[in-house]
Amino acid sequence: MDPDSLARTILAYRYLSAISLVSTVWDHLLNLEHEVEVIWSNRREQYFLKAAFLIGRYGTHIALGYTTYILSGAATLDDHVCKTWVWLFTIIGGASIAWGEFVVAQRIHALWGYQRRIRYILTGIYTVAFCALPFLVIFTCVQLQSKVMPLFNICVFVVKPMFSQWLIGLLSFLDVCVISLTILNALDKPHRTNMDVLLALHRDGLKFFVLLFVIRFSALLMIVLGGLGDSFVLLPVMWALSTTINSRLLLRVGKKQAPRIPISI
Repeated sequence: MDPDSLARTILAYRYLSAISLVSTVWDHLLNLEHEVEVIWSNRREQYFLKAAFLIGRYGTHIALGYTTYILSGAATLDDHVCKTWVWLFTIIGGASIAWGEFVVAQRIHALWGYQRRIRYILTGIYTVAFCALPFLVIFTCVQLQSKVMPLFNICVFVVKPMFSQWLIGLLSFLDVCVISLTILNALDKPHRTNMDVLLALHRDGLKFFVLLFVIRFSALLMIVLGGLGDSFVLLPVMWALSTTINSRLLLRVGKKQAPRIPISI
């Protein structure tokens, strides 16, 4: 890679990781009141879901914050620090992905009125996905090697792991399933005109699912077709967008069920 391309890639990593962190924190602050109402003050919300939300939402802040620090050029780096960062980013990212997909499945099940046949379909799809997800995350960690580049004081990847393609590809496939079920749900409802279908799709959050698919599929294309330096530049953006969308979906579903309990802070 020539010096100009290398400099552009490093700047892209630094700025996109910082933008991803700021956007997730800003969205979190905007929805903090709803979060307290739906998640923390809702006595009917299971502790498992609260713990999952804690990992998915707050764990993402920690991992993206650490990533921004590592890529900023201000950190004191060596190969051990870079290796630790890769494991932290991938493990927390995998946990956040699992939580996010659970939220999406819950949302789709709610859209279909908690029908039994949809539950069986979702159970089959996500059981296969969740069985494969831990292995793909671990194998990606093992293959994804990183070392420090002293000239720019930044951690760089030295190999493009094959399993990362399967991991992002699996997520893209799940997005296609979610989009298909959302469209079928809108068509299944009684409607008189095509506008009724479009309004139903808008209400059901199809634009969020499509946006998530686009960014994940773009990340997949970057990994498959891009060079080593460009392969993972969209991962922080994908992670931030996934966390933001899944958090909003969970709050959107839970707000209809959460009782209003005054809470003083």
